[in-house]
Amino acid sequence: HSLGLALGVPVGLMAALGFVAVFAGATKTPIASFIMAIELFAPHSPDAMRGGFVIYAAIACFVANAVSGSSSIYRSQKHAEDE
Repeated sequence: HSLGLALGVPVGLMAALGFVAVFAGATKTPIASFIMAIELFAPHSPDAMRGGFVIYAAIACFVANAVSGSSSIYRSQKHAEDE
């Protein structure tokens, strides 16, 4: 909420991006989180597609994944560097 107000962007947009970014970082699945963002939020807001939501969602998911460390909430998840 505060970040949306500070940047002058819709609070709903920031909430949606925050939701998928947290999920992407916690699960270490940025592509799935990006697709989830499109499935959850784009159909309800046609303006979001024209406003760049897809690009912002991709950036949020991949940045969150990059800065979240190497562990995931899923203990059995395999990483490419572990094999």
